[in-house]
This record gives sequence, structure tokens and C-alpha cells, in this order.
Amino acid sequence: MWLPMAIIVILVALALLFRIREIRSDSLVLRHTIAVNLSILKSELEELFTVANQSEASQAVIDARAFLTSAATAARNTESRLNAASKRELGALLANAFQAMQNSTRARHLLNACWPRGEF
Repeated sequence: MWLPMAIIVILVALALLFRIREIRSDSLVLRHTIAVNLSILKSELEELFTVANQSEASQAVIDARAFLTSAATAARNTESRLNAASKRELGALLANAFQAMQNSTRARHLLNACWPRGEF
């Protein structure tokens, strides 16, 4: 009677062990994905801030700077929370990173409208 119970307990423990390994692996991949996106975003923001600072003042440039500032803030906040984030929090951090990237893209579109053709 105890042998089947022991087998069931061992099988459940093994299933839990495999699930924990899978969750850890998923978390590592997600952390890496977020870190890579933030790295790309930081480079993009540096370039766009330079362009915005060299552009003539206009409403489009003001709006672009607002998007860039928002993206930079979100990127800093995401990066500061990345290493300590739980699996559940990583999804929210990825969403924050993508939102920051979207703001960067909006700024790029606005700055393209302000920048002479072929120079940006």
C-alpha cells in the first residue's frame, strides 16, 4: 500500500521540479529580452535627443522631446527594477519597455518631419 503512495509522491515532486526549472528558464530568457530591448532603446534615445537638440524649435520638436523624456524615464525605471523582478513582474517590465520604444518611435516620426530630407 505504501509503495504506490511513494511513487505518486515522487512523480509529483519530479513534476514540480521540472515546472520550477521551466519557470526559471523562462524568466532568464525574458530578462535577457528586456535587457536587449533597453540597450537598443538607450542608443536610439541618445541619437534622438541629439537630433532634437539640433532641431529648430517647433511644436513637433517640443512634442518629440516630451516623448523622449517619457521614454527615457520609463527605460530607467524598467532597468532599475529588472534584476529584482519576479516572473510576474517581468511581463509588466516588458510592457513598459515596449511602451518606451513606442514613445521613441513617435518622437522619431515627429523629428523626421522637422529634419531636412536625407540627413536623418
